[in-house]
Amino acid sequence: MGRGAQGDAVLDQRIGWLLQQIRIAYKHVTPDMWEKFRGDAAANDLLEAFANAEEGAPGGLYIAEKVGRVILTATPPEKQKKDDAGFLYILKIDKDKPLDVGKCQRQCIVGECSSGVLEHAEQVAMTVLAPLLAVSKGDASDLVQKEVDEGLSAFVANVQIMQGHARGTTALPLPPDWAVAKNTTASSGQPEGPSDAKDAIHALESAIITWTKQIKAVLKEDPEGLSTDERPHPGPVAELDFWAAKSKNLDSIFDQLQSVRVRKVLRCLDKAQSTYNAPFAKLCKELFHARAEANDNVKFLAPLRKWVEQLEDCTDYGTLPEAYPPVVHTILLIWKGSGHYNTPTRLVVLVREVCNALVAQSQQYLGSMSVFELIESEDPNDARGAVQALKETLRVLAAFKEVYLKYKDKAATECPLNAWRVQNNAVFVRLDAFWERCHDVLELTETTMQFGQLAKIEIGGTKGKVLTTSVAQIHQDFTQAVNKVRSYGDDRLLDTEAKEFDDAFYEFRTSVRELEKRLASVLSQGFSDAPTLRAQFKLLDSFAGLTSRQVITEELEKRYIQMVSVFGDDVLTQCLFSRFPNFNFVKMASPWSQFTATPSTRSYASLRPPAAVS
Repeated sequence: MGRGAQGDAVLDQRIGWLLQQIRIAYKHVTPDMWEKFRGDAAANDLLEAFANAEEGAPGGLYIAEKVGRVILTATPPEKQKKDDAGFLYILKIDKDKPLDVGKCQRQCIVGECSSGVLEHAEQVAMTVLAPLLAVSKGDASDLVQKEVDEGLSAFVANVQIMQGHARGTTALPLPPDWAVAKNTTASSGQPEGPSDAKDAIHALESAIITWTKQIKAVLKEDPEGLSTDERPHPGPVAELDFWAAKSKNLDSIFDQLQSVRVRKVLRCLDKAQSTYNAPFAKLCKELFHARAEANDNVKFLAPLRKWVEQLEDCTDYGTLPEAYPPVVHTILLIWKGSGHYNTPTRLVVLVREVCNALVAQSQQYLGSMSVFELIESEDPNDARGAVQALKETLRVLAAFKEVYLKYKDKAATECPLNAWRVQNNAVFVRLDAFWERCHDVLELTETTMQFGQLAKIEIGGTKGKVLTTSVAQIHQDFTQAVNKVRSYGDDRLLDTEAKEFDDAFYEFRTSVRELEKRLASVLSQGFSDAPTLRAQFKLLDSFAGLTSRQVITEELEKRYIQMVSVFGDDVLTQCLFSRFPNFNFVKMASPWSQFTATPSTRSYASLRPPAAVS
């Protein structure tokens, strides 16, 4: 009993420490709110599980105040709003170890996370740390003071840059106020700040250097650089999003350059005759031109968004060609009306991105089915479905090229001075590669279907057993050739970046050609061994799916002529038997018929039909 009571006491001390941390952070809550929190059974269970490191217990506690209540959860609150006060977090250093009495402070990390962490850090640095350094400037040497001041300025600049990244724009970090004030008051002989005029000019020029790097990085951004490891082949929607983001970014930089504080910095450097002013002014002109181009592109590309989103989000693959004319027609209108988006470079990039969207849709359409699983299925309709899907893909891809070439001719007629003078190969480089890959996969599929029937073929006749064994061996060799291609992975069949498939498929084609020659030889021997025309037709019917292959067709051409000739003789004989059912053809054909002829026997001349009476 005493031992249990002692355990409860230990548990109360650990949970009491956790509650103390929460109470310190939320001193402003009313006693009623606190009592409601303490009476929450779910919160108490969570505290006990956290303290005891129970199975499935969280490694952290998150406390927030919402709607007049203190809420304890095992996961961080959802995205904080700008006006939210933030939340308190208590994280355990060793998640699997229970808390020990008297050691909770060393075993946990307690902190607060506000909605504006970066803004808070900037305010602390500017309103707390900077004044403290200014007051204590006499406590350290000038060198140490300068190094600390530069470190604080760099920290504030990085925080300001991160604030811009969080907003999706580029924030130009401002130099410290003392640097601007020093240059403003230097002429009046009233030195201020921790440094002399030279240090102030250095701080301002450092800010200009940082701005130059930032602006050049923004100007260097181009849609061709949208490819990433996560998305190596961006679509047209990414192009439109890029120009919208760049326009927003350049507008933000332009507004900052027009601000009072930035203009004051530039005036100070101009008064000090800094060598950085002229290059920066030239860079600003480039920025203004790039801003005008980005805003113009956003305006003219806006009508295209509806169609390219439909292209990328289409769920019915067969209806994709319906979106081709609106897309290409809108591109032509942009080409004719825009003052910046009418260059070959822009056209090539945009059409390539449309092709990327089509390839992605095709891969998704074909990826929903496993080609080899359909081929190997016992249901022949599955294999035919795979072939039909590949043919449908080729049709959809070819339709876009037809629409593009049609509008290219239209552009040459309507815009003779600025036609679409781009090479088709440059535009369709990836689409053509994927189209060829689909052709290869289609050939692989159809060949697998044709050779798959060899497993069930048995040939009759005197040589039937030997020929059947040869067919079985051909089927086994073909299966090995297919497995070699599949060894690279069925999921990479439609990946144009998988160049190893091209080499494997070339070897597969070579192997199939050799197998066709062997199979043609087997068929030739089978024809020679077939005793009747019916047996020959039956042999042809057994290999019906393979007789269309070129090597086998060439071998069977002479057999076809022979079969037609025999078939013609059989048809003539059948006609004679049908016309004269009682005539003794066997006796007439015998060399002894002239000695054994009966009165009823007539010559061949009498078999001819009577001449027409005029």
